[in-house]
Amino acid sequence: MAKKLYPWIGLGGTFDHFHTGHQQFLLFASQFAENLVIGITNQELTRSKHLAGQIENDEQRFLAVKTFCEKNTITTELIKLTNAIGNTLTDQRLEALAVTTETMPGGEHINQLRIRQGLPEFPLHVCSLFDAADGQPLHSVRIRAGETDRSGNVYADLFKNPILLNDIQRQELGKPQGQLVSQPLGGLRVDVAEPPIILVGDSTIERFLQHQWPFDIGIFDKVVERKPATGVTLQLQPEFSTVNTAGTISPQLATAIQTLLKKHLVDSSHPVYLYVDGEEDLAAIPAVLLAPLGSKIYYGQPNVGLVEVLVTEEKKQQLANLIKRQ
Repeated sequence: MAKKLYPWIGLGGTFDHFHTGHQQFLLFASQFAENLVIGITNQELTRSKHLAGQIENDEQRFLAVKTFCEKNTITTELIKLTNAIGNTLTDQRLEALAVTTETMPGGEHINQLRIRQGLPEFPLHVCSLFDAADGQPLHSVRIRAGETDRSGNVYADLFKNPILLNDIQRQELGKPQGQLVSQPLGGLRVDVAEPPIILVGDSTIERFLQHQWPFDIGIFDKVVERKPATGVTLQLQPEFSTVNTAGTISPQLATAIQTLLKKHLVDSSHPVYLYVDGEEDLAAIPAVLLAPLGSKIYYGQPNVGLVEVLVTEEKKQQLANLIKRQ
């Protein structure tokens, strides 16, 4: 085995929702040194990030890095970062830094500080970013935003073609996909930056409006139990409309839901509505698969009641596996 360049190399990151890109970075760094000093940002440093409320806690992120390194026999020392510099000016063991193409400016800044203090510059070993299936870099924020899984699979790709459900899929989706509730759980919203609350169905929207329960997105088709709606949705002025044939999930429906989610990011001051010409019964499926982690989807299950679905990685994977069974 060839001798490595350094006894110790330093690197850092948030390592939220530990993904394939993180794995690639750690393996890259381990090529250059016998030991890695890995700085992991503490919770305070993550508060300004997008969807910060969905970032895993310190213990979860430390454990993910530790487990991967142990599995791959990478010798490490994990430290908690309370600032962007960490121990790079004080740890005399360090002889180099591993950075990514995006974090290289941070490495250069550290070298500038070292020069001012009369310390030698670190060689910077630059790792390319790992691309998701759409050719864009895989970042933890994309996982939190519900766009990709940890391997870089893009959920929107599931809806490139119309999905016509088979008997097995219809049977499975005939069961509540979340928990039955009499009202929204978790209390009133206190932060508009929280993941969205999405309603599917005329009856569900009417119920929320009557009780003045907060929500962000409403999807309706002016039909209730196969009959023309007679309630409040007839008076709504939807900002968006799309088409979707009964028993299917059309690419147009998925694209419209994506548009609504993007609009919510820009302006969440009032609910936005999507009118579906055809049927919106299955809209909860793309809503779950495309919405950020922590979002809540409410829909009415015929003859059962109101269903609340909390968007998690596990729920996304479950539904992705289900609709891929063609």
